[in-house]
Amino acid sequence: MAGIHHRLPRFVALAALLVYGLTLSWGTTLNSLPLAAKVAGWDWQPMANEPLTWLLTLPLRCLPAGWIPVSLNLFFAICGALTLGLLARSIELLPWDCPPDENKKWIKRLPVLLACAVGGLEFNFWQEATAAAGVMVDQLLLAAAIWCLLEYRAGKEMRWLNAAAL
Repeated sequence: MAGIHHRLPRFVALAALLVYGLTLSWGTTLNSLPLAAKVAGWDWQPMANEPLTWLLTLPLRCLPAGWIPVSLNLFFAICGALTLGLLARSIELLPWDCPPDENKKWIKRLPVLLACAVGGLEFNFWQEATAAAGVMVDQLLLAAAIWCLLEYRAGKEMRWLNAAAL
């Protein structure tokens, strides 16, 4: 039964990656131009205010300059899909006041699917996931911290609290 609960967030993340991959921006947009210029090395100012984004996009500097916008957009689409997967798992871990009937298992999945559909297809989230503006890494970190806290609340294992603090 535990394996069934862990499969739904994976399916949500894969579906989100498919949607974001199909609607991916194949070039530089006005919002993604500053980040693409910094990753390509065209901007002389370092990315001092986003050190994790700088570290995660460091391997993209080895690519040719024409591939950097597409690879950045793909990287942020993966971050958006992972964020939605963590959102799905977090919603599964939330306590519900009235447990649904065991005969209707689709009712258990309804809040997860509804929240992920509303959150993932919201225009600003979708725009950040398909055109690299640099915010999606921060959202992924926030979703990971909330997920770790909810896992700690469910299982009382100290490793989840340490991971959330990290």
